Amino acid sequence: MSVRRLIIDGAKVRDMEDVYDLFVALPDIPDWVGRNPDALYDTIAMIQEPTEIDVYDLPALKQNLRSDYPVFMSILEDSVAASQKSPEYPALTLSIMDGPGLARGTGV
Repeated sequence: MSVRRLIIDGAKVRDMEDVYDLFVALPDIPDWVGRNPDALYDTIAMIQEPTEIDVYDLPALKQNLRSDYPVFMSILEDSVAASQKSPEYPALTLSIMDGPGLARGTGV
C-alpha cells in the first residue's frame, strides 16, 4: 500500500484557515468538518489511508500562525501519536523541517 504525503509549507500557510483547507482537500475528509482546534483533531482522525505529514519551514509557520502555532503543533503531534498506537487508524507519520529542506527530525 502506498503512503500519501500531505505537505504543510510554513511559508505558504497564512493562518489556520489555510491549515483547515489542506486537510479538507484530502479525498477521505468531508468538506463539512468543523474549522476549529477540536474539530481539527477529529478531522485528522478521519484520515483513512497511511499518510506522511511533512511540515516545512517551521520558523515561517510559527510566525504566520502566531498564537495558533503551539495549539496546531500539539494537535498534529497528538493525532499522529494516537494513530501509531491504535490499530483502528492508518499509520500517520510526521516529519518536521526547520527550513524548506532542513530536517529537524522525523516522527513524534
